[in-house]
Amino acid sequence: MGSNVINYAGTPTKLNSVDSCPIEQPFFNGLNCISCTLPLYFNFTSKVCEACETNYMFNTNTKDCIVDPSKIYY
Repeated sequence: MGSNVINYAGTPTKLNSVDSCPIEQPFFNGLNCISCTLPLYFNFTSKVCEACETNYMFNTNTKDCIVDPSKIYY
């Protein structure tokens, strides 16, 4: 997984201790290498692309869903 892959949650895993997925499809779901682009994120525990709940967004720094600031009205 390249250093530019930022949309994931959980601990990255490697197939047979080798990072063998291409950069275009950096995540391994147990069968295939797949892509997962924001606003989706790849969950290494469930091995699927997931979306945050309504009014939430994926934070690439903390690796979790947070309230989307653009959805907050005062």
